[in-house]
Amino acid sequence: GWGKTEVRCYPHSFLWHYFGAVLYSLSGGSFFIIQLYQAAFLGQLLLVAYLLARSRGGVKTRSALVYLLLVASLPMTLIFSVAFYQDVPMTAQVLTAFYLLRKNRWILASFFLGLGLGLKVTAILFFPAFFICLMVWTYKKTSLARMVLVLTCSLVIVGGFTLGLSTSLQKYGQATFYPVIKVEQFMHQISQYFSTDAHAAVGGQQQQTVKVSVKVKSVVGERKAAIIANHPGDLHITRNFFIYGGGLLYLCLIGALLSVFFRCSDKASSTESRQSSFWLWATGLSYLIIVAVMLPDTPDARFFLPGLVFCMLPIAERVVRLPGQRWIVICITAVAVLQAGFALSKTYHLRQVGPELRQAIHYLEEHPLHPAKVFMYPEGNYRLFPVPHEWYLHYYLRDFWRADNDARIKTLQQFGIGAVVIKKNLIADVDSDITDLGVYPTWFVDDLRNDPRFIPLFENAQVVIYKVPTR
Repeated sequence: GWGKTEVRCYPHSFLWHYFGAVLYSLSGGSFFIIQLYQAAFLGQLLLVAYLLARSRGGVKTRSALVYLLLVASLPMTLIFSVAFYQDVPMTAQVLTAFYLLRKNRWILASFFLGLGLGLKVTAILFFPAFFICLMVWTYKKTSLARMVLVLTCSLVIVGGFTLGLSTSLQKYGQATFYPVIKVEQFMHQISQYFSTDAHAAVGGQQQQTVKVSVKVKSVVGERKAAIIANHPGDLHITRNFFIYGGGLLYLCLIGALLSVFFRCSDKASSTESRQSSFWLWATGLSYLIIVAVMLPDTPDARFFLPGLVFCMLPIAERVVRLPGQRWIVICITAVAVLQAGFALSKTYHLRQVGPELRQAIHYLEEHPLHPAKVFMYPEGNYRLFPVPHEWYLHYYLRDFWRADNDARIKTLQQFGIGAVVIKKNLIADVDSDITDLGVYPTWFVDDLRNDPRFIPLFENAQVVIYKVPTR
């Protein structure tokens, strides 16, 4: 919106972006093509989900239908299939990898696992389960020697993907790839452990640590801000369990527990019952547990989606064992349609740039700011504004909220901000820890409204703009 190219260093998996860039170029800059490109991954996910459920007798038992409805109507699935997040594309590749592995097509499975890592780095959390399944399933069908050979070749394929991503990031982005760094650190620790002077090295590291600690303590009044970011799907907020998980998932989970408790079974489920669900639970839960352990402070809902997809299949297989299977499937279908419709409708409306917001953008175009920067929660529409924005204030946003207006004015001036843009739908009460970093606290808005130094430049039903004092 302000006539410049926004350049970012993105030291993470990047294949989604490059594939999308090629399509965007070939289509002459068509946004529709990119939206279709993102939706195609949902199609892949649902197709593979159906094939996996069918291979377990899911067509005969109707569990395939229930599984598809669970995956397709999950609000997370729909939201991230519309918004340009890589969680659904990565999940599609990982589920494809495990499906092919179950069919003993381990070469293709390894390629899809590597592709999953190329789309989103969290695919690496499936590596332990994948290689364990590879070893167990191959050993059962062949021999130990064959299993070792297959495992080695698969590791070479997946390792080649990983090292290729790392090399590209180092060469073109001057950045490091997190999985490779962690492996290098682990190998270094192993080599240190087995080296003859391991004890001396450990002692030297301890001395160095002590020196650093003393140096930090000697600096009086210095405080480095912790890195913060807004996580819309933060599961510390209870309502997000329902916003992103919907209601159908929990209803089916209750049904599955009832099925286990009452030991429900029927002849139609005999085909499915001969296939173990252990690997599905183990794969899904291992991923979910690792994510929960690694993200105790920021457990965003989207990071849990890939593991849930694996767990939902055995849940669906249990639900259809309840008495009155036909009516249960009809009710699940009705709830899924309603839930999916509401989620898509809400997503569509949230993405729209309404006339009120466009009025604010036009006002800033016709009345240039000095300095030409705004304090504003970005969302996707920040690109349409004629000036750049600032939000986290070098990660001191919480301190900014808690300060008085004198300190706030000083901070805004230091960052070269000419106006505060407040989106009224994002004004909300916050807790004492200010967990939600994607809203304007009510007290902050009241402080600006009651301070004559902040002159209102523009206001309508959705937006209000205040001029930042220059003195």
